[in-house]
Amino acid sequence: MQKPYKVLLAIDDTALTDYCKLKLKDYCVVYVVDSSSRVYEIMHEAQIDLAVLDYSLPQINPIELHEGMEFLHPDTTIVLCVTRENREVATRIWHKRAIDYIQKPLDGPRLIDDINKVLRYIVAQDYVRRLEQRILQLEKELNDVRKAGGKG
Repeated sequence: MQKPYKVLLAIDDTALTDYCKLKLKDYCVVYVVDSSSRVYEIMHEAQIDLAVLDYSLPQINPIELHEGMEFLHPDTTIVLCVTRENREVATRIWHKRAIDYIQKPLDGPRLIDDINKVLRYIVAQDYVRRLEQRILQLEKELNDVRKAGGKG
């Protein structure tokens, strides 16, 4: 991983978030929050690459939060942390925007693996986006050459 990715953890387990910050420090800036208002503050300050949202966090309504994040930063990738009981509602959000969900209870190594998997997905998406832009640029250049009477 190259750039420092910005990861938002809306998880109320201090030991878990401390573990994640330690494991991700070489390639991520990690923000930890426990309320919707704090999520919005951070979303206004930084372009978050990945948001890991605990669906059952008391002060966060994940549906409203998801909609707000989609409005502020539509490119932010979302992963939901869910229990068996709230999986159905979380699945509705997942179909709209989230690319993955993690079954609770959470543990550090598994969460880090999931975060790294999603970051690799983000890297691949960025690469594909750059390739598509380059193809469009080359097609335009080729059309310009053809219009100018070149052989291209």
